[in-house]
Amino acid sequence: MAYAVTMPDDEGDTSDQIVLEGRTYRRVRFGGERHREDSPCPGCGTYYGDLHQPGCECEECPACGGVAGDCGCR
Repeated sequence: MAYAVTMPDDEGDTSDQIVLEGRTYRRVRFGGERHREDSPCPGCGTYYGDLHQPGCECEECPACGGVAGDCGCR
């Protein structure tokens, strides 16, 4: 996921947050996408409720709903 910039949450975990165009978003977990895939994810093998692996072509952009990394959000 080339566009991701992580920010720490209350526990210091940075894996589920990204900043796009100055706004902080939570990454979309597998199964929470607008267009759901079968489990496990065909792109990275993750299961429902887990985050996609970095660079997964199936991860949804939380800002626009497009494919993360290909959508143009930065």
